[in-house]
Amino acid sequence: MALPKNKIKTFTFLSYHLDKKRGWIDFFYAFDTEKPLKERIILPKRKINWEKINPDLLDKVLFALHLALGIGYYKAYCPSKIIIKSNQLNNEQALFWNKLYHKGLGEFFYKNKIDPRGLINFPAEARDKKITSIKHEFKDRCLSPIGGGKDSCLSAEILKELNKEFCLISLRDSSIQRETSDIIGAPRLIFGREIDQKLFDLNKQGALNGHIPISAIYSWISVLAAIIFDYRQIVFANEASANFGNTLYHGEEINHQYSKSWEFEKDLAAYLTKFISPDLYYFSLLRPYSELKIAQKFSQYPQYFPAFSSCNRNFKIQDKSKKRWCGECPKCAFSFSLLAAFNSPAVLKKIFGRNLLATNALLPIFQELWGEKRIKPFDCVGTPEEVKAAFLLIARRQSWQKSPIVNYFTAKIAPRIKDKEALITTALRRSQEHSIPENFRKTIIIGGAFEGQALYRYYRQRYKHLPLWLADQKKLKSTQDKNLTTIFGPHYLDSLDNFDVIAKSQGVPELDPQIFAALASGIELTSVTKLFFAQKHEQIIGVTGTKGKSTSSSLIYAILKAAGKEVYLVGNIGADPLALLDKGKKAYFIYELSSYQLATLKQSPHIAVFINIFPDHLPYHNGFKNYQEAKANITRYQDKNDFFIYNGDYPFIKNLAAKTPAKSLEYSSREKREGNYLYYQNKKILPLTNIKLPGKHNLKNISAAITAAKILKIKDKDIIRAISSFSGLPHRLQFIGRYKNIAFYDDAISTTPESTMAAIDYLGSILGTIFLGGLNRGYDFKKLAKKLSSLEIDAIVLFPDSGAQIKTALLQAYKHKKLPMLLETKDMAAAVQFAYRHTQKNRACLLSTASPSYSIFKNFQEKGDLFQKSVKKFQK
Repeated sequence: MALPKNKIKTFTFLSYHLDKKRGWIDFFYAFDTEKPLKERIILPKRKINWEKINPDLLDKVLFALHLALGIGYYKAYCPSKIIIKSNQLNNEQALFWNKLYHKGLGEFFYKNKIDPRGLINFPAEARDKKITSIKHEFKDRCLSPIGGGKDSCLSAEILKELNKEFCLISLRDSSIQRETSDIIGAPRLIFGREIDQKLFDLNKQGALNGHIPISAIYSWISVLAAIIFDYRQIVFANEASANFGNTLYHGEEINHQYSKSWEFEKDLAAYLTKFISPDLYYFSLLRPYSELKIAQKFSQYPQYFPAFSSCNRNFKIQDKSKKRWCGECPKCAFSFSLLAAFNSPAVLKKIFGRNLLATNALLPIFQELWGEKRIKPFDCVGTPEEVKAAFLLIARRQSWQKSPIVNYFTAKIAPRIKDKEALITTALRRSQEHSIPENFRKTIIIGGAFEGQALYRYYRQRYKHLPLWLADQKKLKSTQDKNLTTIFGPHYLDSLDNFDVIAKSQGVPELDPQIFAALASGIELTSVTKLFFAQKHEQIIGVTGTKGKSTSSSLIYAILKAAGKEVYLVGNIGADPLALLDKGKKAYFIYELSSYQLATLKQSPHIAVFINIFPDHLPYHNGFKNYQEAKANITRYQDKNDFFIYNGDYPFIKNLAAKTPAKSLEYSSREKREGNYLYYQNKKILPLTNIKLPGKHNLKNISAAITAAKILKIKDKDIIRAISSFSGLPHRLQFIGRYKNIAFYDDAISTTPESTMAAIDYLGSILGTIFLGGLNRGYDFKKLAKKLSSLEIDAIVLFPDSGAQIKTALLQAYKHKKLPMLLETKDMAAAVQFAYRHTQKNRACLLSTASPSYSIFKNFQEKGDLFQKSVKKFQK
């Protein structure tokens, strides 16, 4: 249908009037010079304290609602000129309304054969008037629109589970809304709507009619309710499936559900923040879910089955059905198929009155739904892929296999689907596109140690009443927190699908089968590191490497401290970063980053430092390649405004530098050691005699720290003062003392062959006895054994479990040479006594095990402390 011959030239937004006494708002519109049309919104019958409502804020919303409601009148003639007399728009606001009318009327234009290109042009003030939002402190409670369908019911149940204070809101009323609201058990605000009868008369006279973006109108009514009744969050129940359109028209996608889409949600939320109030939050709680996933979750609440309905005939203005489900429309067929995937025929017959999969007359509708013919129906239905996935699940249930529609699908459609499992998995997977605040997401914290406790404190300090779950293999201490549920034991990861977010301690591998499956299903992963980086990216200097990252981090910290900067050492070493989120923008955070922390991080630090890399943590990462990929995240997400400081001695790291858009600084090639001075970019920095850190590898760590300091424009005098006074960290080639003419060194941090070989290089020919072995992580000890065989070693202590592998490598390396004295033990005291007996005078005893500590000791700190204690105990 083309536009009417007596084409109307203008559509005018005349005015709006709030009648506080009578409790309604009138909105006036006009075509050309015709008599005005009036729409009335009737306010809920609840006492309103008008004196507490900001009048400017209220007027902003009434103006926006005036524009939103106007779409139902504009469409009668679609005139090319729009006039606004009730207020003014700037250019950015006009673009928002142009887009809403253009895309929201897409189906209307398609069905009426109207070319919409260039048609919608909201007028903007010529000088592009600056319009600012109004700060306002709303009460921390939610408004939740209720239509009576499965989506809004499920959303309300989630709000209840999250202990949210919320109120339902309806535009008009119906028995379905009343009954589902009663089951929910929350209060409800009911707005009335009276459309001008003259509009229906115009339709009878030939004016155009059709679908409008009704969810946009519901959204602005909800914003009005939030302003009047003091609610901060507006929580809709729109799903991911609403993002997918029906067909193309004039090169553009037509989407029946545009005003329920993620695109519209983002646009409206941005509009509210910029032009209404930054303290209002508009989002959809079900946005990550497909319609199929919603049906699966909704099936857990059978109390709604007798009351809910999604059949649109119940909500038509002039043609309301007396049946809860008509059983004839695409929405009924779609809803039936999704619920049938998770419920029996007996349950579905009670809901719909009959088995829709046994009705051959509905086959053409199902064919449209699963994409066999024509286009996706113009209705609030999901994608063809979801429907096919639903039917694959239905076909597995024996109770449905006699239904004719199921048999048709099994015979005709299912054989064409190449990967059935992948289709089902994809249809049930959660989307990452949403704007749900973190305190509206069901969160489980995995790991009850240091990071788990930090995560718990983070959530609890911000959200006092938010339900949390804390899971660990070990039983956790009891708590007085009534909103904390603890899960422990061998099955502590069994219920992950019930959560939206996994907040994981770094020691729990994401490659654990249950965690991996949860992440594959779209459940989001967060951590201490991820939460901190999201808020403090520009202030972070991140340091990683297989070894040396603690020393390098501490050096950078010391230099910035010497320069008088506000600086904090956090991450794998130092304080809980989440406890420092309140620090100002001038603070710096030196973040030591392990491969565990980097593995799931999707943001890189502003200044990234990559020291070295060799095999480590292989079981956790399932191989060296995955370990490298985890480490690469330190620069993977940097941009041109960031910095990457790297050691070019390692090809993998050098390759990362070639790829990153960040400014790369290769410190190993710029640093020189000539004339007993440490140089940086051909400039003397300080004499080597001033450096207290032992080992050549530490000169590179110093160079990395200097490079970071230079980026931050730290003066040389502060750099020199900090480095000259830095003597190293505990358990890192730490000189314990000289006892019985033997020098004892604690290098308990060296838990890889490569770091132990660096310690051996430092001691060289004075090395007499070395302690090796620990947790077996599959390292290759051949190079280490060969290096030891080139020296005149007095004795070697071997701890289990890797001690056996090291012994094998030693036997091969020493096959033409006499082996040093060997002691295989798990007793640190016995090992130290052995060293005292067999280490020659004026030589050194080194604890540097080339393996992690966990086979015998709690960690490297405990191992080093026991070593030092035993050395001092047996010195006499």
